Amino acid sequence: MNKSNSVGLIGLIAIVFGSMIGSGIFSIPQNMAEQAGIGAVSLAWLITGVGMLLLVNVFKLLSLHKPELNSGIFSYAKAGFGEYVGFHSAWGYWLMSCMGNVALAVMINDSLGLFFPVLLEHGWQTVVLCSSLLWFMNHIALRGMGSSSAVNLVSTIGKLAGLCLIIAILLASFEPQNLSIDVWGEANQLGSVFSQIQSTMMVTLWCFVGIEGAVVLSGRAKNKADVGKATLIGFLIAITMYSLISLLSFGILSQPELAQLSSPSAGSLLAHAVGPWGRLLVNICVLVSVFGALVAWTMLVAEVPFEAGKMGEFPAVFKRTNDNAAPSMALSVSTIFMQLCIFIVVLFENVYLAAINIASVMVLPCYLLSSLYLLKLALSSERPEFAKQRTRFAAIGGLSALFCAWLITAAGLEYLLMASMLYAIGIPFFKYTHAARIKAGEAIYSRSDRVLEAGLLALAIVSVYLLSTGMLSA
Repeated sequence: MNKSNSVGLIGLIAIVFGSMIGSGIFSIPQNMAEQAGIGAVSLAWLITGVGMLLLVNVFKLLSLHKPELNSGIFSYAKAGFGEYVGFHSAWGYWLMSCMGNVALAVMINDSLGLFFPVLLEHGWQTVVLCSSLLWFMNHIALRGMGSSSAVNLVSTIGKLAGLCLIIAILLASFEPQNLSIDVWGEANQLGSVFSQIQSTMMVTLWCFVGIEGAVVLSGRAKNKADVGKATLIGFLIAITMYSLISLLSFGILSQPELAQLSSPSAGSLLAHAVGPWGRLLVNICVLVSVFGALVAWTMLVAEVPFEAGKMGEFPAVFKRTNDNAAPSMALSVSTIFMQLCIFIVVLFENVYLAAINIASVMVLPCYLLSSLYLLKLALSSERPEFAKQRTRFAAIGGLSALFCAWLITAAGLEYLLMASMLYAIGIPFFKYTHAARIKAGEAIYSRSDRVLEAGLLALAIVSVYLLSTGMLSA
């Protein structure tokens, strides 16, 4: 591999941190306090921290002991559960990445709306701006992984500096005695502690989508051992930032006041604490942060179909590269798909809002399958490194799988049903890509795969019916 297109430890950390820290952190004060008191919010971050740390260790152990599986997160699904499951893992992750990129482009549009109000109308001006952003990112990515990684590193340093400044202002402004007011949300009748915690789970999930960034780009890592290190370091920095901004907010405003803040709520909070310049500071930080996240996610969104093409999960045309060793076809197809999504956003904004929630659900099967693969290896592998630490590896994989399963249930039935439709759309693409191998009798489409397919189609049909009758909505 060309060294200029490989990524070192610092670059991988920047990708993990940059993909996790986008626009969401600037809405955390309101999002977390909307239905939960500080006691439940504190427990939510603790639970999320432990659960995500388990997932980090899943990725770390798999990257360390299965370095040959360097084609991204879906390669674990394929190795553990076959071609069909591996394809759907890649398909779901790719769609989620595209939706996330569109969300980031729209967030940049809305942040610039503070200076150019016409952008908040989401008319043709939004189409031009978001389209320009997506194709500019495409241009950067086509210059090669080295150039993209360098741009992402610079933007990551900028957003880290901005977040540190925001946290410093919050520390200087908060009143410690406010943290003891209605700790468990009883005065405001927020419900049980468990229900409050559960209400925050989709928020915390979206915060950490991207934790697998180094794994997705592991095939381009200079040193495979850096993948696990980068994932852990990036996660620790991100959760520190998220939890500090979320919890310090309760020292400035009460839960009901935080719940009513306008977006981005960190801007409204700083405006209350230090005046109008606080909101301006946050909006500038949002632009820097989201731009950096868009760079990181453009790398990820192209890498998935590129690696899937190399593995035979997607059509072979996706493995085509340019002179800079950039995945040119994967980038072009992904950008065209995202361009179509921009038009849908402008025409049907409610569809866009629903799609963002669905996207956060679509990544969960990928996380769950990775955790189950580690559990499977721990219980069945005779390799010395697994045999010696079988109990520890099985515990990490099993507990991480339970955490992912809980997040899936916490997402809500409506989003699970909608996600099933998007996964079901991939079925004919799988049949097309693997037609020759299936016809030749290769064991890539088993009886259990057919059962899974039938279940997926049934859920999709139910979802279409419920949507058409108005019984299901996001």
